[in-house]
Amino acid sequence: MKRFIQFILITAMVVGAGLVFWQDYQTGPIIDSRLDKYVNEWKLDMDSAGIQYKVKFNVILDTIKVVKGISANGYSHTNTIRINENILDSEWLTRQTVYHELGHNIFLLDHVDDKCIMFEDDLSESFYQDNWNNLVSKYINKAK
Repeated sequence: MKRFIQFILITAMVVGAGLVFWQDYQTGPIIDSRLDKYVNEWKLDMDSAGIQYKVKFNVILDTIKVVKGISANGYSHTNTIRINENILDSEWLTRQTVYHELGHNIFLLDHVDDKCIMFEDDLSESFYQDNWNNLVSKYINKAK
């Protein structure tokens, strides 16, 4: 009888953990509404390229939020991505920063020396706007 109760308890824990995992997998992170547009664009680009991201994105990443008081444009740490509120007026810089931080968080990409999305410094609004398709292509090749 004792082994039966242990079996039932272990089974219940495994099923419960599976349900929590499945719920997280379905819902994904909490995303600041000001960043929805950019995150959804990133997801479409990754889906179009056939890049697998959903497990890490939906399960590991808890929050993508806008914050005040950070010195960089964005910051990615474990399960949270922070985007500096000061860049939100700049559409292309915000887009680049979202892709950049998701690159760190989801694909574990490091900074690089060439002018691309994973370049450490920002390259200007006009540079991102004028070169976006090429930059995304390079990014996707790094993410594969």
